[in-house]
Amino acid sequence: MLGRLWRRWRLRRSGQVFCYFDGQRKRYGDPLQLWRAFVHHPANLPALAPAVDEQKEPETTQFIQGVFEVFGLTRYDPLSGVGLTDAEVLMTLESFDAGGTRQAPRLRRTHCGGAGGDNSILGGSC
Repeated sequence: MLGRLWRRWRLRRSGQVFCYFDGQRKRYGDPLQLWRAFVHHPANLPALAPAVDEQKEPETTQFIQGVFEVFGLTRYDPLSGVGLTDAEVLMTLESFDAGGTRQAPRLRRTHCGGAGGDNSILGGSC
């Protein structure tokens, strides 16, 4: 049991697991699974990203809802005070895209076929 806890701790510290807050608790996710879920989401999230920068509707709402689904986030409830606001959801995605894990830049290069730096999820195009 101690060995398993030690291995999980080392994975989290090494950056091979993406750590984020889902609105209720801290979560850990496999960056490759999260990336695939984002890219292959039925709402075609990468295509909606430029509209989010311009705050177009209904694309922005669809994009944010898709990110909620991909990361398993909890929407903010004003009565209980639990959950994430839309801005916090976008910050979670930005931290994933900006290298919250060491795999994110490599994944961008692989998916987009470019050098990686300017092919971000938010605002960049592949």
